[in-house]
Amino acid sequence: MDKIEVFKTLNTFCPEGSLIEVRAIHATNPKNNIWSGYFKSHEDVWNAIQPFDKEYNLYFVLNVINDVCYSMIQKDKMVRGAETTKDHDIISRRYVLIDLDCERGGKKVSSTEEEYQMARKKAHQVRNYLRDEGFSFPVVACSGSGFHLIYKIDDWANTDENKNLLEKFLQALSLMFSDEYVKVDTVVWNSSRIDKLYGTVARKGANTPERPHRLSKIVLIPDEYLPTDKAYFQKIASIIPEEEPRKNYETIRT
Repeated sequence: MDKIEVFKTLNTFCPEGSLIEVRAIHATNPKNNIWSGYFKSHEDVWNAIQPFDKEYNLYFVLNVINDVCYSMIQKDKMVRGAETTKDHDIISRRYVLIDLDCERGGKKVSSTEEEYQMARKKAHQVRNYLRDEGFSFPVVACSGSGFHLIYKIDDWANTDENKNLLEKFLQALSLMFSDEYVKVDTVVWNSSRIDKLYGTVARKGANTPERPHRLSKIVLIPDEYLPTDKAYFQKIASIIPEEEPRKNYETIRT
C-alpha cells in the first residue's frame, strides 16, 4: 500500500475528524474473514490497516455515517466479525459512485492490460457525456481492475426516493454505455456502499503477469470538486420509464 495515496483518498472523501469505517475483506476467504474499524484520525486509519497489507482488500464507506457508530466495539481499531455500517446508519448521501469494469467471464480475477484500458476508455466516455449534460467534474480513480467516477452531491437525505433515483440513474447509464466488453455496475446505489480504499492493492484471483494485482489510486481530482445538482441526475434517470402500478381485477363470477 502507498501512504501518500491512502491519505489522498482520506483527505478527498473523509476530512480529518469526520467518521469513517474501514473494512478489510480477505482476498481468498471473503465470507468468513471480514474486519471493520471506525476512525476519526487519518493516522489511526493508516496504523490500523498495516496488518492487512498482504492478503486483504481494503474498502471504506463513502457516505456520511451516524456518529453513534463511533461507539461500536471497533472504535479506533480493526475487529474481526464486528457489525458493520448498514443503510440505516447513513445520515446523508454525499457521493455517487459509477463503477466501470470489464467482463471477465463472471470470474473474480484481475483484468488484463487490454481489459483495463477498455475500462479506462469507457470511463472517459461516460465522464465526457455527463460533463456535456451539465454535471460537475468527478474524482476519477483506478479500482485496480477498472475505473471509478465519484460524483459529489449536496448531502441528499437517505430516503427511498433518492435510492430509487440513483438506481434508475445507473440503469440509464448502463443502457447507454454497457457493451459486451465493459459494464456500468447498476447495483452500487445503496447508501452504505463501500468503495475501494485507494492507495491499497486490489487482489482478485492469482497475481500473474497477464492478470496482475494493481495498486488502486486516485487518477484525477478536479481543481474544484463541486456537487452536481439533483436535477441533472433526474434528467438522466428519466430515460428509464416509471413502472406502472399493478391493477387488481376482480374475478368474474358466473
